[in-house]
Amino acid sequence: MELDRKLYRSRSERMIFGLCGGLGEYFNVDPTLIRILFVLLSMPGGFGLLAYIIISFITPLEPGTGTTPKDEVKEPAHKVKREAKEATAGFVDTFRNLPVLET
Repeated sequence: MELDRKLYRSRSERMIFGLCGGLGEYFNVDPTLIRILFVLLSMPGGFGLLAYIIISFITPLEPGTGTTPKDEVKEPAHKVKREAKEATAGFVDTFRNLPVLET
C-alpha cells in the first residue's frame, strides 16, 4: 500500500466539485457508488449534502494542467453555443419559406 497517496478532487471524474470522483480514485471504487452514497445520506436530514459541501471546500483540486474548471468548460460552451446558432438558423429558414395560409 502506498503511503504517499493523497486525496484530491478529480479533474476528470467530476459532476459538480469532483469530490466523488476523487474519493473513487483514492479508494479504487466506482465514483457512481460514492455519488449514490452521498444522495442516500442527503435524504434523511441533509447530512450528506452538508458533508459533501464541507469536504469539497477542504479537499484540494487534483494537480494537473493548471487550468481552472472555468477554463475547462469555456471551450465546450463556445462549441455548444455555435452549434445551437447553426441549428436555430436552419430551423428559422425552414419556417420562413413555408406558404402562409389565409382563412
